[in-house]
Amino acid sequence: MNITRNDKGFTLVEALIASLILTIGILTLITMQTTSIKGNAKARNLTTAATWGQDKIEQLFAMDYDSIVDGSETSPDGHYTISWTKDDSILNRVPEDPAPPNYRPLMQLTVTIVRNDFGAQRTVAFNYYRQKTY
Repeated sequence: MNITRNDKGFTLVEALIASLILTIGILTLITMQTTSIKGNAKARNLTTAATWGQDKIEQLFAMDYDSIVDGSETSPDGHYTISWTKDDSILNRVPEDPAPPNYRPLMQLTVTIVRNDFGAQRTVAFNYYRQKTY
């Protein structure tokens, strides 16, 4: 008795297992791509907030030392809120009375940018020091 075998094709079980492995791989790639897109969006928003904060600092540094006051603004698109505060009470203690001839007042500027990002409030804060020039 001569039995001929035909081992040239795939069985149904082998095809199903291959399909399952392929499906798991594709689902993993989709999850990874979604996470990457969300991370890139958060990074873009953080960069935008930092750039806007730097612009505000440059505007404040261009102003006269005595004309800087606390304030806040909202971005044109309404997603970002920026606020700045001037604190010169702690840093302006004169070491002696009368003040030395080379003494110049110093202020701390704090710029805070807030964005509601994916349901969470994200904050970027900068602290700068500016000395009065004559």
